[in-house]
Parts: sequence; C-alpha cells; structure tokens
Amino acid sequence: AVQIKTDLPAHIPNVEVDLTQMQMVLSGLIANANEAIEGHGRIEISAKDKDVDDEFAKGRPGLKPGHYVCLVVEDNGKGMDEEARNRVFEPFFTTKFQGRGLGMAAVYGVVKNHNGWISVESELGKGTVVRIYLPCAEVMEREMEEPRGELVRGTGTVLVIEDEGVVMDVTREMLDNLGYYVLEAKTGTEAVKTARAIGGDIDIAILDIVLPDMSAKDIYLVLKKACPNVKVIVSSGYAIDGPVQEILDAGAQGFIQKPFSLASLAKKVNEVLQEK
Repeated sequence: AVQIKTDLPAHIPNVEVDLTQMQMVLSGLIANANEAIEGHGRIEISAKDKDVDDEFAKGRPGLKPGHYVCLVVEDNGKGMDEEARNRVFEPFFTTKFQGRGLGMAAVYGVVKNHNGWISVESELGKGTVVRIYLPCAEVMEREMEEPRGELVRGTGTVLVIEDEGVVMDVTREMLDNLGYYVLEAKTGTEAVKTARAIGGDIDIAILDIVLPDMSAKDIYLVLKKACPNVKVIVSSGYAIDGPVQEILDAGAQGFIQKPFSLASLAKKVNEVLQEK
C-alpha cells in the first residue's frame, strides 16, 4: 500500500496559474511517484511560502530572487541514477519502465511558462523529490470584473489516442464537458481497431505523438485509410518539429501543445471541425 501525506497550509499566498495545466502537472507527478514505489511506500505532498534571496538563487540557475510558493512532491520509491536524473527534462526521454518520466519535459514547460522553476533530486533506492517554485501573485481584483469568453462547444465523435492515463482522463473530461462523444485508444493498435470498426462515424482524432507500439505517422496513415474523412489534431508536449511536422505535412489539420487548457482545446477542436 502507498500512504499519502500532505502538508498544505490554508493560509498560503496565491499563485496565478492555468488550473487545468497545473492539475495535469500535479496529477502526473503523483502518478510518477506512485509508479516508482514497489509494495509499501509513501508520497508526501507539501507547499510552503518561500522567499528566495540572491544567495539561494545563485546555486540554482534559472531561479530568480523573489517571493514564491514551493510545491514539493516526494516519494521513497526506486529513485533514478545520475544519467536518468540529468536527462529527465529532455524531450522524448522516458524512464517509464523504471517508474518515472511521465511527461517531465511537458511539466518543465508548464512550470517555465508560469515563470516558475523546477528541480528533481533523486538517488537509486532512496526515492525522488520534485520541487516547483511558483511566483506569488498579487491579488488583482480587476480580474473579477473582466468577463471571460464563452467556451466554444460542439458535437461529434472524437477519438483520443493517448497512452498516459492522467492525460487521457483530463482530455476526456474536458471533451465531455464541451459536448463531444469520446472514444479512447491507449495504443496505436487500439486506435486502428476502433477506426476500422467505426469508420466514418469518427469526426476527429487527437493523436499523441509518442505511443508504445506504433509511430504516430503510421497510425495517422492507417486512420486516414480506414476513415478518409476523419480530421486529425496532433498532440505533443514539444514544439512543432520533427515527427509532429511530418504528420502535419502528410495532411493532419492541426496541432495542440500539451498540457492544454479547456479553452485552447475547445477552440482548436472547433477550428479543425469547421475546416472544409
């Protein structure tokens, strides 16, 4: 059994974040920690107010002096060796079979986009500690006065091809809320089987760029053969280059970078469905 302990003070400064993205980050880190534990273990989640001065920031490249909330996810699982630890934020690097690596490059990207800083400390057999520093936000009452745009809702059948359970769950929930009927495939084989069985009833597919059994381009080509009219959005935590660009060049209609917000997903799906 895995025991989860939390230390989350009620009176802690606000941070200004995209709620959906940060939910995916935290869920992913906890899932990683859980996967790293064999048998009994513990996961500790804590947050605290932290003033970073010049001296503290000096030994942490990229961290600027200021007022932060420090979020910590710690486990006593397998841990990582030095090579894995040094590469954990590299695009397409995974140590999944060692219990770690769920979208850590994407996690890094989200934290950096929030002007934050992240570190990973780990040692084989001694567990892992992930620390995320997020700048404290000033209370901005004007945000309460600014009306938010209406979400673009729709109808149709969406095939989500994604092997990471956390990302699949969040994506399905968002699409459900937007009015779409969602089909799931966690591998290329499942996606192909679904496409051949359902065919023309699939309006759009959201295709993750990294899957365990087939290349994303091969999946795309088979999808288009089974469902000639299906529209495809390529999904990745990385920029539009390499494998992503290849699929776009082959005819995919759009790209969305993970982790995405509800508003950006709603907009992208609607845009692609409206294309002639």
